[in-house]
Amino acid sequence: GEAITLSGEIDSPSGAPGDLVFILQQSPHSQYTRKGHDIAIEMTITLEESIFGVKRDIYHLSGRRLCFQSAIEGEDSTGKATMIQTGNVQVLKGEGMPKRRGGGTIEEFGDLYIQYRVDMPKSTYPLSDEERVQLSTLLGKIQSKSSKINETNTKRKISKKAKISDFGRGAASARPRQQERRRRPNSSFFYQDGGAGF
Repeated sequence: GEAITLSGEIDSPSGAPGDLVFILQQSPHSQYTRKGHDIAIEMTITLEESIFGVKRDIYHLSGRRLCFQSAIEGEDSTGKATMIQTGNVQVLKGEGMPKRRGGGTIEEFGDLYIQYRVDMPKSTYPLSDEERVQLSTLLGKIQSKSSKINETNTKRKISKKAKISDFGRGAASARPRQQERRRRPNSSFFYQDGGAGF
């Protein structure tokens, strides 16, 4: 940890005053992660924000409110927002921890990294059939490629809702139930939906 020295603050039997040294230890934070002079935060955003950009106030470790906007395309502030996917990372330069030089002076700061997690809508039930068609058409325009298949001579199987804890319990599975209990109840198949966390 970082040391803070107060010179001459301790009385000594030898007559020369000693130094009082404080050693700082870092405590875990509920939102932020630190690595060197950089800090990172995970931000959950809506589907709308992932498409049109994020504009929020976040509270910095220093306690101040930081007016934040996600990255845009182009060099000026009039560009369109960059599309955000779960696992994407953006950075706010100079918003990290202070870098102290000799004598304790602060000359510059590290960076603040933001990793996104897109919270998808739980249901489309509030939409009418016509609105669903319109939404599908609009989303199809911004997809990199169409996921539609040729319906000719295709017999489609419809999936059902399931739980991760059901994985491996199929009729053909011979997996012992003791091994099944070792899985965490809320564990996932992949790490953060394919993205690597901080």
